[in-house]
Amino acid sequence: MKKNLQKYVFKIFISLIFIVLSISIIIFEIEWLNEDPAREWPTLYKGLLGADIITLILSIIMLIWNIFNFYKEWIENITRKNKDKKYLKFK
Repeated sequence: MKKNLQKYVFKIFISLIFIVLSISIIIFEIEWLNEDPAREWPTLYKGLLGADIITLILSIIMLIWNIFNFYKEWIENITRKNKDKKYLKFK
């Protein structure tokens, strides 16, 4: 039971790392491309920026999903413990 909760905490931590990295890479790319306003954005960098934005969106979805699963597992552990206590009382 506790291992499942630890697994979700680890996944939430990894999701947060991906979100921070994605945001920092996006900021770096935009600042680098805006240094010289006359410079045209190369197609490759537009594609990389788009890929980084997609990675950011997927990381946020993964974070929300893992928080939901953590909460669900946590609630199941609490109800399971309460059922065990009730069973022991009546036995």
